[in-house]
Amino acid sequence: MKDSLAKVYAAFRSGCLGNNILEAYFPFFANIICEDALEIIDEHYIGDRFNKKYEIPVPLTFVRQVLAVGIENNSINYDRGKYVANKSLIGQYKFDSNDFDKKWESIKVGFIEYCKSNDLDIRDVDIDGRMIKFIEKYDLSLVSNESFGPPDNNDLFDYAWSKYLSVIENTKRPEFDFFASLSFSNIFKEAVFYSGDGRKSFSGLNVYFDSPMIFALLGMDSPARMSSCKFLLEKMISSGCKVQLFDHSFQEVEGILSRAAGWAVSSQYDIRKANNAVRYFHDNEMNDNEIAEYCATLEDKLSQLNISIKTTNFDVYSDVFQEDEAQIYSMIESKYKHQLQAISEERRQSILVDVRSIIMIYRERKGQTATRIQSSRDILLTLNGTIANVSKDYESNRSINSGHIPACVSADLFGTVLWLFSPASLIEYQRKQLLADCYLALRPSKKLLIKYIESLELARASGEIDDKQFLFMRSHSVVNDALMNVTKGDYARFNERTYIEVYDEIQDIAEKKYKEEAESHKETKLKLEEIINVKQEKDSTILKLSEDIQNLKQINDEREKKDFSKKLKRRGWIFSAILFGAPYILLIGTIEALKSKYTEFSFYNIIRISGLVFISILLLVLFERGKKFCFNLVEKQLLRQQRKSSSEATIEQD
Repeated sequence: MKDSLAKVYAAFRSGCLGNNILEAYFPFFANIICEDALEIIDEHYIGDRFNKKYEIPVPLTFVRQVLAVGIENNSINYDRGKYVANKSLIGQYKFDSNDFDKKWESIKVGFIEYCKSNDLDIRDVDIDGRMIKFIEKYDLSLVSNESFGPPDNNDLFDYAWSKYLSVIENTKRPEFDFFASLSFSNIFKEAVFYSGDGRKSFSGLNVYFDSPMIFALLGMDSPARMSSCKFLLEKMISSGCKVQLFDHSFQEVEGILSRAAGWAVSSQYDIRKANNAVRYFHDNEMNDNEIAEYCATLEDKLSQLNISIKTTNFDVYSDVFQEDEAQIYSMIESKYKHQLQAISEERRQSILVDVRSIIMIYRERKGQTATRIQSSRDILLTLNGTIANVSKDYESNRSINSGHIPACVSADLFGTVLWLFSPASLIEYQRKQLLADCYLALRPSKKLLIKYIESLELARASGEIDDKQFLFMRSHSVVNDALMNVTKGDYARFNERTYIEVYDEIQDIAEKKYKEEAESHKETKLKLEEIINVKQEKDSTILKLSEDIQNLKQINDEREKKDFSKKLKRRGWIFSAILFGAPYILLIGTIEALKSKYTEFSFYNIIRISGLVFISILLLVLFERGKKFCFNLVEKQLLRQQRKSSSEATIEQD
């Protein structure tokens, strides 16, 4: 493996093998120790050799931290302030490129197969060279804070490669993660300078977003970009950062949305001129009322994201902790001109907002400087690479000592510092960012869009298409995809009849979408029917169970009633016989004995016998009442026992 790709392999190890960055870089130090047959390891010497061999300058503190890995695994001994190599072990920790080579070959073979199956002719392309070029170009754009987008000179490889990466993000995640690590490898060295050992808390750090970050979080960018920004935001908040938006930046966002509202619903909507906000409103087919409601609730939407508005009361005449606004503006303007970007009035206003944000960071810091992002107190995050780059240069020019944290850094650099010692989270963020940039690369360049709209205008002028077709082909939400599918992102493939192919492609995309929606609707209908059938079966089962339970309950109630009745009769008669039955029988017997004495017919005997009959009837009535009393008493006792048993059963169930 070439030394120029060593940093790539380091990222691969730290990102894909799950180790932290210190363990990832130690094998390269081990290589130098073995190649130079070092016994005593001088930290200054090995830092310089590492820089020359792999072109990665590292601070002395980082060198010591990496050497500490060797002390921990016993391949290096620390004796009286000196690092001494353990020759019997140090060779075991040299890096081995086998894993890297296998991964590289696997992703390359997969790309070739993808191109064959999609009729993309790359037979004359040096795939290894172009893959390395993509990594170096992408990685450089991150480190230099240059915006990564679809250049005007894209060719078939650029289109096919971005398309392939966007596909394998879902189908071959390990390979995509591997390439994501490679593409972000160079930014590690800058993150090392800005983070120290990476373990200092981010708690209390005030982080301010610029407008591109806000638009991405609101969904006015690709879904992948929104996902990566939300992932970063969630980690910031969980790490203790306070995320804010300057009031002047909030006003800038409100102004852009307000202007976008008019263009989005206009018949003059032009895909060449539409910014992300205009495209968002237009492609979501929002009407005037919906857009007005969206804009009116902007602050609430930011609050739901845990982003607060910072009131600055910016004083243009204040010279307290003031920086050179004119110089910063001039540096940004020069950078745009160097990139051959026109300075429109809208961009000029945007630059003024960015300058004010940078000035406010310096005012909030109140003259304090820091060499670690975690200690910088206040920092501005941006997706605009030009602003981050200028801020870095300005800080470098104003500081006597190097290494001070600038007022503004890129979101990619901040994310790398945030997750430097947490590879699992870092690779997740890198994956989302690379995917977002792949989708960005699959959008037509400005040059290609201008050429396409010009061909439509010529076709309308010559009568080949009418106004309705012109508006349809100029403003349809899938024009970007259709144009890229036809030209494969290659400007050289465009000709005066390309718009016809684009029209056919739009129709094909619409038909495919209709079929997919119809199929999805059919599947949804079948699932709903299945759910309804299952529900009906469940309802039927529940009803049957309910009836069975009711029947069982009735049977049980009847059984309990019979048992209760039997107990009541048995115990009631026993108590009645004991308390009233025996006396009743004794008294009746006595009366009958007395009646037998009065057998002679006489007036007095008749009166005596009548009295005894009356007493017998009275005893019978008293016995019946006594029996009723016994039965009531027994019934109350049985009911009390029944309630007690029921209560105890309930307690046991609980």
